[in-house]
Amino acid sequence: MAQPALRVSLIGKTAQACEYVSLVCLAVIATLIFAQILLRDFASMAFAGIEELARSSPVPIIASGGIGELEDVVRVSSLAELGVEGVIVGMALYKSKFTLRDAQEAVAERSAG
Repeated sequence: MAQPALRVSLIGKTAQACEYVSLVCLAVIATLIFAQILLRDFASMAFAGIEELARSSPVPIIASGGIGELEDVVRVSSLAELGVEGVIVGMALYKSKFTLRDAQEAVAERSAG
């Protein structure tokens, strides 16, 4: 029987999230959903914070918040080798900035070369 997965959302400062990850993750967390947006501009994702957390996390991360453009999705996909396994996109899709198919194709193109 598979162990139940626990998914945890973290919202806040990267340093606090990194400390939390190092203390708890190996014991109970299967995946982290990390939301950190730049406070001065709620439409911008804080990529440096996500990368920093990914480098210190022993578990996969899903980035959330601040995806405003298709390039943001592609940029997050570049962190896959660090363990960022996905991104949550909401408002950009709602506002028709791009479609899910556009995002899938853009990430596939980036991965291909």
